[in-house]
Amino acid sequence: MNILYVSEYFYPRVAGGEIVSWQYCTGLAERGHKIYVITSRMEDRPEREVIDGVEIFRPIQSASLSGDNGLLGINALYKRASFAFKLYPILQQFIRSHQIDLIYNVAYIPTLSAGRAASGLNIPVITGVFSICGTTWFQIANPIIALLNYLMEIFIIKFGKHDVIHSLSNYATAKVRAQTSAKIAIIPPPVDAEEIRKVKETADTKSIRRQLGIEGERQFLLFVGSLSPVKNVVELVTALSSSHSNFKLVLVGEGPERHRLEDRIKKLNMGYKVLLLGQLPHAETLGLINSCDTLIMASKTETFGIVVPEALAMDRPVVATPVGCVPEISSNNVYIIRDLDEIIKVIESDLIPHTNHGAISEYSISTVINRLQHLCETVVIDKHNSTLPQNPETEI
Repeated sequence: MNILYVSEYFYPRVAGGEIVSWQYCTGLAERGHKIYVITSRMEDRPEREVIDGVEIFRPIQSASLSGDNGLLGINALYKRASFAFKLYPILQQFIRSHQIDLIYNVAYIPTLSAGRAASGLNIPVITGVFSICGTTWFQIANPIIALLNYLMEIFIIKFGKHDVIHSLSNYATAKVRAQTSAKIAIIPPPVDAEEIRKVKETADTKSIRRQLGIEGERQFLLFVGSLSPVKNVVELVTALSSSHSNFKLVLVGEGPERHRLEDRIKKLNMGYKVLLLGQLPHAETLGLINSCDTLIMASKTETFGIVVPEALAMDRPVVATPVGCVPEISSNNVYIIRDLDEIIKVIESDLIPHTNHGAISEYSISTVINRLQHLCETVVIDKHNSTLPQNPETEI
């Protein structure tokens, strides 16, 4: 098949959604599908390049690089809307000239343009929902920005022209289902077991901990994610400030909350207990996960949270709020907290790492890409035969 993958952001941006997109595209390319990507241009990347069999086109300058995907400002919303408007004629021309069989778009900015461009040519569309905040917007942004983003999510999910919506977890699906009767397929992002195996074999845990200033009995707590309101990282540091245990919290990621976070760390006199490393390459991040005592995910909402199964694949204990994939994973290395006030009690208990070989087997690359390929093939066949199932609750 010729598959056109449309996303506002793509390589070389290495946030969670872009890592998932890269794995999907390279996985399908390895199975013989021709994968084209149309995305925004950023970081002085060329307008066209081919990497690992994936042909990437960047015809439009990046909509916004501010904050957490540029979601938290009026100016950023305007720029993203402008990006979507410019995208439509580009997609329309590209589809006609490249004999595209299927469009996969990552919600939300490309969705309306992708659906409109495909509709006149009877090309099926899958919309991937990699993020959905719903009412959580009103906890993380001012009322006007929260309302605009909340309504944008509802409008695009409800009125976008998609044959199937691809959701990453049951948790996210419940939020999507509240806004649409469209068909939903639940397929998680993959975990690269081979990359994790190499990191486990080569990472020098003692050296990594020593470089971070973590020696002796000091507990190594790790957070990986964007420094954004939805990740709850400022509140996490505030909660941990009440603990008298000997720990160091290492934060990997960047985002709009960095300055507020630095101010809070200074105000709480937590500089000796908190270290901000910024954005790191994925392999280096995996080395930190392999070396930590506990991974912490304090998010207010998640569609999945890929860092959790990555940590579990390395037999690391995970303390997390019940969002994304967390409620769906059966592992004695997962400790669910309903409120950040519970975190001190959990980390001060004796968290003993357990080995769980089968806990994340359903997230292997081969399993996930097989399911994604089946979804793509099914949608194309159903569109061709005009016999899409009418039961919106059916999962492919």
